[in-house]
Amino acid sequence: MKMLQKFYQQDQFKGILLFKEGMFLRAYNQGAFLLTEHLGCCLNLRFMQFKKYPNRQIVVCGFPESKLTERLPKAVKTVFGAELRMDYDTEQYHQWLKRRWHEERVANEMSKADIEPLKTSKASASEPADIDKKLYKIELKLSKQQLIYLKYWQSDNHIIDTDKEFIKNIKKQLFKT
Repeated sequence: MKMLQKFYQQDQFKGILLFKEGMFLRAYNQGAFLLTEHLGCCLNLRFMQFKKYPNRQIVVCGFPESKLTERLPKAVKTVFGAELRMDYDTEQYHQWLKRRWHEERVANEMSKADIEPLKTSKASASEPADIDKKLYKIELKLSKQQLIYLKYWQSDNHIIDTDKEFIKNIKKQLFKT
């Protein structure tokens, strides 16, 4: 069954559809919402967007097929996997989806900020004599705390000792002193 068909079927179904994929049963969007929020299943959610469906936000979770009767004893096996009819508020689902996508986006941005080095391609205006006049491209790894400090730094708004300590730490990294 193609992905679009799975999404369409889940959109039309009032409850959880579990699609058999290898040894696992996977739930998409509303099914993932019902499993985690209404039934309290502790499952990892994955957030995806396919190039083929750029305006479609997809949430997926799953568990081994062998755990079906343990997790969902009232589920009915089907040709494609399993289903469990449940009534739910669609507005509540849409609010949950929006909130979870926002949380995921923020978490991704924070993790990128932790790994991405600060890049610069200019040498300082007051270069020491042993540094020639070329432009330099350097990579500088900053901690999350240092990135936040830089992001919100404003002149005359920080304690001078804090600024000195910050610059001293950067100099250590750059010049290995």
